[in-house]
Amino acid sequence: MNYLLRNNVLRPRNTFKLPIAITAVFLIFVFAVNTLFPSFFFSFFGATAKPFWNFRNFFLNGPFLFLKNKGELIKENNDLKRKLLQLNLGKEFVDNKASNVAEVISRPPQSPYDILVIEAQSDHLGEGQIVFSPEGIVLGNIIEVSGNIAKVSLFSSGGRETAAHTQNLGELVLEGRGGGNFFTKVPKDYLVNIGDDFYLPSYKDKILATVISIEENDQDSFKKIYLSYPLNMFEMEWVVF
Repeated sequence: MNYLLRNNVLRPRNTFKLPIAITAVFLIFVFAVNTLFPSFFFSFFGATAKPFWNFRNFFLNGPFLFLKNKGELIKENNDLKRKLLQLNLGKEFVDNKASNVAEVISRPPQSPYDILVIEAQSDHLGEGQIVFSPEGIVLGNIIEVSGNIAKVSLFSSGGRETAAHTQNLGELVLEGRGGGNFFTKVPKDYLVNIGDDFYLPSYKDKILATVISIEENDQDSFKKIYLSYPLNMFEMEWVVF
């Protein structure tokens, strides 16, 4: 009588595991690259990168969103409608120089510091356009467009110089320090106070930055002025351009 050896007994192979493993590795790779190098997908894939930003934002900010009860979702929906209504009512707040609303789909620290990635109708986006917060703070300008996705460089980007003016000092140059911060020097006898606002020359009624700190000493003929955006750039959800 013949017997099959134990090692020769045929067993079903788990061939379905390999595609799942490959897919999992690919998603982890995409997530890691898009987190460490946010400009990679923007440069190579343009508008197709949005699903990756959305996936990352969902993973980081709300992996259990589906567990929220119906009442919470209704409340969030109503809050969103209210916010959009407020934005629509405020479209003319820059004297018709800005009338388009865009959603911020990537912001620091998800994107490089002082870079925003926004989404809007492609025919409204153009390089060089000035971007504002819904409250009317001057933020920066569009530097790159791919379909309905655009990259915004904030005026506070490290090393970037921006002409600004204030009623007391006239026009001077603010240097971006990153993280929504600015720096400048003025002669010691210039009158500057914490809380003073600086504006872009072309938007004299729209705030660019606010003085948050002043340093001076007897040995230096200049005093150092530190400024920042009067908002939390890490929580921006909408911009106007």
